[in-house]
Amino acid sequence: MPIQLGKRQGGGEVAKPQAAWKKAAWNSDRKPNQVGVDDMTLLSTLSNESINDNLSKRFHKGEIYTYIGHVLISVNPFKDLGIYTDSILQSYVGRNLIEMPPHVFAIAESAYYRMKSYGDNQCIIISGESGAGKTEAAKKIMQYVAAVSGNSNQSIQHVKEMVLATNPLLESFGNAKTLRNNNSSRFGKYLEIFFNDHGEPVGANITNYLLEKSRVVNQVENERGFHIFYQLCKAAGTMYPDFGIAGPESFYYTSQARCMDVDGIDDVQEYAEVIEAMRVIGLSADEQSDIHRLLAGILWLGNVTFAEAENGEDAVVTQRDALASAAYLLSMDEATLERAITQRVIVTPRGNGMERFDSPLNVAQALGVRDALAKLLYHRLFDWIVVRVNQAMRPAVKATRSIGVLDIYGFEIFEHNSFEQLCINYVNEKLQQIFIELTLKAEQEDYVAEGIQWTPIKFFNNKVVCELIEERRPPGIFAIMNDAGARVHADPEKADQNLASDLGRLSHPRFRAHMGTFTIEHYAGDVTYQAAGMSEKNRDQANKDLLEAIKSSDMALLQSLFPEDVDRENRQRPPTASDKIKLSAADLVTTLMGCHPNYIRCLKPNANKSAKEYNDAMCMHQVKYLGLLENVKVRRAGFASRQKYERFLERFYLLSSKTCFAGECTWAGNTRDGCRIILEATGIPRDQWQLGQTKVFIKSPETLFKLEAMRDRYWHMMALRIQRAWRKYQERRAAAARTIQQAWRDYKGLNVYVRMRDYGHEVLKARKERRAFSLISMRRYLGDYLDVAGRGGAFLRTAADLSSDELIIFSARAQTVVFRLLRSAKLSPRMVVMTDKTLTLVVTKLDGKQTVQRIEKKVQLRDITAATLTAFQDDFLLLHVDGDDDWLITCPFKTELVAYLVYQNKTPVKIANELIMTNKKDKKSHTFKAVLDPSLKVAWEFKKDKIHAAPGQPASSVTKPPCRKKPRASTAAKAKTKKPVVATRQTNKPAANPRPVATTSSSYAAPVAVAAAAAVAAVSPPPTRSRPTPPPTARRATPAKPMFKVLFPFAGQDAGELSVSAGDFVDVLRREENGWWLAKTNAGDEGWVPSNYLEEVPVEAASVPPPAPPRPAPAPRASPQPAAASATPSTSSALDRDNLPEWKKQLLARMEAQKQKQASANGTPAGNVSRPGTSPRPAVTPRPSVAPRPPVPRRN
Repeated sequence: MPIQLGKRQGGGEVAKPQAAWKKAAWNSDRKPNQVGVDDMTLLSTLSNESINDNLSKRFHKGEIYTYIGHVLISVNPFKDLGIYTDSILQSYVGRNLIEMPPHVFAIAESAYYRMKSYGDNQCIIISGESGAGKTEAAKKIMQYVAAVSGNSNQSIQHVKEMVLATNPLLESFGNAKTLRNNNSSRFGKYLEIFFNDHGEPVGANITNYLLEKSRVVNQVENERGFHIFYQLCKAAGTMYPDFGIAGPESFYYTSQARCMDVDGIDDVQEYAEVIEAMRVIGLSADEQSDIHRLLAGILWLGNVTFAEAENGEDAVVTQRDALASAAYLLSMDEATLERAITQRVIVTPRGNGMERFDSPLNVAQALGVRDALAKLLYHRLFDWIVVRVNQAMRPAVKATRSIGVLDIYGFEIFEHNSFEQLCINYVNEKLQQIFIELTLKAEQEDYVAEGIQWTPIKFFNNKVVCELIEERRPPGIFAIMNDAGARVHADPEKADQNLASDLGRLSHPRFRAHMGTFTIEHYAGDVTYQAAGMSEKNRDQANKDLLEAIKSSDMALLQSLFPEDVDRENRQRPPTASDKIKLSAADLVTTLMGCHPNYIRCLKPNANKSAKEYNDAMCMHQVKYLGLLENVKVRRAGFASRQKYERFLERFYLLSSKTCFAGECTWAGNTRDGCRIILEATGIPRDQWQLGQTKVFIKSPETLFKLEAMRDRYWHMMALRIQRAWRKYQERRAAAARTIQQAWRDYKGLNVYVRMRDYGHEVLKARKERRAFSLISMRRYLGDYLDVAGRGGAFLRTAADLSSDELIIFSARAQTVVFRLLRSAKLSPRMVVMTDKTLTLVVTKLDGKQTVQRIEKKVQLRDITAATLTAFQDDFLLLHVDGDDDWLITCPFKTELVAYLVYQNKTPVKIANELIMTNKKDKKSHTFKAVLDPSLKVAWEFKKDKIHAAPGQPASSVTKPPCRKKPRASTAAKAKTKKPVVATRQTNKPAANPRPVATTSSSYAAPVAVAAAAAVAAVSPPPTRSRPTPPPTARRATPAKPMFKVLFPFAGQDAGELSVSAGDFVDVLRREENGWWLAKTNAGDEGWVPSNYLEEVPVEAASVPPPAPPRPAPAPRASPQPAAASATPSTSSALDRDNLPEWKKQLLARMEAQKQKQASANGTPAGNVSRPGTSPRPAVTPRPSVAPRPPVPRRN
C-alpha cells in the first residue's frame, strides 16, 4: 500500500393543470423606454411604410435589432454601440427569444440550444446587400458560440482559438474596400462548426465561394485590392528585406485606384493578427515565408510593362527590373517568365502528330496574360490557405451535430455589372428561394396539407428568376454563355458577339436584351449587365503556357498550388465558371435544406457609411425586396411551431402522468392522442394549439417556451431527488467506511507514520545499531516535529522560502559540522526541513538585537545521490549532493529522515565507519571516523573530529509489539446497573421508623445517588463514644525546581555561551523559541546552551512528614529526665546514598548546599532546620535575577 507523505500548508412532480394558465415571461412593457416595437408582428398597422418607420425610430435610438417572429432584422449602425461585451453575452445564455431584447446573441443562443436539445443541425443564413453588416454579424455569432460551448479540455479550447483565428486570416485575403463598404467580403464563406454530444466544438470546416480574383489586378477609383497586399507593403518590409517590399504607392496593383488608406482600418495592426492566425492554424515559418514571397512576386509582376516592337505588333518588356524581381520571387527563370507572358504556343495536328509553334502577343494581349497569371496565382493561394485552415480544424473525434454560418456576398447593383455580379446575384437569388421555400411557401403548404384553418398569403416566388439563369432546357443564360464560348474559344471578342446575339433571341417575362446588354428583374430590383468580357471570364481556363512556366519553378509552395499535369493534346472542354458556381450553389442549397434554418436579414441604412443617417427611400427598397411584409403576415397568421406527433410526444411525454412514469415513456396508444393528453394536462388554452393529420401546431412562441420551461423544471426536480438519494447513500457509505476504518485502526494499531517507522527499520535492518528509544512500541514517526505546516511554523516556512504547493514531509532540530581555523570541527545547531521537492537547512543568527532564521543550504531532492551512516547508534548522517558540497548533520530522528529520503527520492543508503565529506568548491575532503567506546556514559559524543559511540541495541533488533490494553468496563454503564447500598449497623436502640411520605401523581423515581443518600440518612445514628484527637495536618511539600541533564558536551565559543559536559545538571533560567536556553550550573556560571542538548529530569518533591501516631493515654507523672540527644543520620541512609545514581547524588549535594546557605543567611544552625523525626527538606532560595539577553549565534 503506498504511503501518503506530507501535510499541506496552513425526484420531480408530474405537471398538473393550472387554475390560471400564464404564458412564459413575456411582458410588453418590460422596457419602459422602448422605441417602437421589438417584434414587428405586434405592429398595429401592417404595411411596408409602418415596417420602415419602426426600423427608422429604433435605428435613431441605437436599437439596431428587431424581430419578425424568429427572424432577426439588423440595421448596420456603422459604429460600435458597446452591446457585445462579455457581460451582455452572458445575459443571453440559457434565455429564449422573448425573454431578452432582440440581439444577434439571441439568435446564436436559439440555434445552439436547439442543436443541443433536439439534436438538429443548425444553419444561420445571413443575407442582405453589400455593406449591410453581414460579416460582422457572422463574427459575433462565432464569438457567442465559442464563449458558451464548454471548455472541458485543452483540445476544445484549441478548436475555439482556430475558429476565431480564421476571421482575421480570411478577411485579410478575401476582403477589400469598395465604394459601399470599407471591409467588404469579396468571397462567400460557409463555416460549419462541428460539436460532440456534449455541445463542445471538436472541429470546423470552411467552404469558400466566388472569390473576386479580378480585384487583384483591377479596381475602380477609390477602392482597394485585397487587404493583405496593403498590410504586406506597410508592415512586412522589415521582416522580409530580400523580397523588395516597399510602400503600396510603389506597385501598380495597389496604387492604380489612388486609395491606399482606409478610415478605421489599421493595416499594421491587422497584419500582426494575420501572422498570429497563421501560427494558430499551424503554418510553419517556411510556409509563411513562401506566402510572402508569392504575394511580393504578384506585386512585382504588376509592375511589368510592355511596348510595341519595331514591327509595331509584337509586345516587348520595358521594365526589365520588375520582370527580374518577379522571376526571382517566383523562383523561375527570367527568360521562361518573359516567354510565357509575351508569346503563345499554338499546337495543331499534323499527320500522326502535333505541330507546335510560338505566336507573339501584342501589348494588350501581353497585359491580359500578365494579369491572368497574377489572378491565377492569387486564386490558387487563397484556395490553398482555406485547405490548410480546414486541415487544422479537422475534427479529431466523431462529430454528431453542427452549426453553419453563411456569410456571402450581398446583392450587388453597380454602374457597370459584369460576370462577377451575375454570379453573386444568382447565389443571392438561390438564398432568397430557400427563405421563401422554408418560411413562406412550405409553411402555407403545410397548413393546407394538415387541414389547419388558414388564409393564404400572396408572395413573389423567385424560382422563375433562378430558372432563367441556370436552366439547361430551355437554355438559360449560363447555358447560352457556355455555348457561345465553345464555338469560338480562341477569340473572346467573337464569343461576346455571339453571346449578345443569342441572348437577344431569349424570351422570358423577367428578361430584356438590348445592344450588347441584358437586364434581369431580380427580387431585389432590375440589374443591367454588360455582355462584353463575359465569355472569357466564364471560360476560366488556366493558360497552358503559364502552367508550364509555373511548373518550372523551384518554389515548393508553387508546386503544391499546381499539382495537375499540362496536357496540350487533351481536347475535352473543362468545366466553366458558370458550371462551377451552379454546382457550388446546388451543394449549398442541399446543405442548408438539411439544417434547421435561422435567419438574419441585414439592412444598409445609407450609402455614405454614416452612423446617423437613415435613408428612407433606400431602406424602403430593401424592406420590399427582402419580403419583410409578407414575412410578418405569415408569422402573424401562422403558428410558431409545428412538429411531428412522434417527435412532440418523445420530447414532452414527461408532462403527463398518463404518458410518463419515473422518467420513462409509458404511452402505448396513438401518438395523436398522446399529444392531446399532454397539451390538456399542461393546461394550455385550446386556442393555442391545433392537431393536424401528422403534426401538432403551437400558436405562439410563448406557449412553446412554457412547455420547454415545464420540461426543464421536471428534470430539475428529478435531478434534486436523485441528488438527495445520492447524498443519503454517500452519507451512509461514509459512515460505514468510518466504522470500518476505526475498527481496522483498533485492530491493527497502525497508521501511516507507524508504517513509515517499519519502513525505516527495513531500510536499516541488520546494518546499524539502534537506540532503545527507537525500538519501543510507542515510538511512531511524526514527520513534522517543528510544526512547519501548522500555524506556529509560519516563520520557519518564510525562512526556508517554501512555496504554498510544497508538502511538508519532515522537520526537526539538527546540528551540522562547522570547521574552525587551526582547531577541530564542532557541532552547531540547525533546523532541517524536508518537502516533497527540497531539503533545507535553516540557521539562526543574530541581526542587531533580534534573532533571525535564514537558509544556510538548500538542495533539490533529486540532487541527493546517496546517504551514509555509521554502523553505531550515533546520530550522524552524511548526504552526498550532486554538484554541491556534501552535508554532514546530526539529527535524533536521522532514521526517519533517511526513510523519507529513500521512499520519496529512492536515495541509496550506505553504512561506513568513515564519513568522507567532500567540499566540491574547494576540492577538499574531510574524514570523520566513528569508533566504539564502551566506557562512554552517553549514547555518543563528537570530539577532535571523531565520533565516539557507546554500544547500542543489536542491528537485528526490531520494534517490540504494542501492549494490548486490558478491557475495562464503562463507568457510566456500571453506574446505571449498580443498585444503591444501604449501610446498616447494630445499635443499642432500635432504628426509628421512617416518616411516611405522601405519594402524589407528580412524584417520580429519584436518581440513584439521591436515593442512596436518603437511605443512609434514614438509618439511626450509632451510639456516641470517645475518639482519639486527630493528628495535626502535615504541611504540603514544596515542589523542587525542575532539573535538566546535559546529554551532549558543548563547548562555548562566543561571548555569552556556557560550556557544559555530558552528564552535568543545570538549572534553566530562561527559554527562547529559537532553540537557545539560558542555563546556570551548580558552580553559579550562567550562559546560553542549545535546548536540544538538554533533557528534563523528573525530581521528586521533598519527603512529607508522616502523620503523628495516636497520643497515648495519660500516664502518672515522673521525675524529669535529661533531653534526648539530637537525631543523627543513620548508617543505613549513608549506604543507600552510595547506591544512588550519580545524578541523584549531585542533586542531593546541591540541595544540602542550598540548605547550608539558607541557614547561614538566617543565622540558624544547620541542625535546627529540621525537626526531630522528619527528613531534612532543602531550603528554597529565590531564583537569581538575570538580565534578558539575546542568544549568541554560533560561528560557522
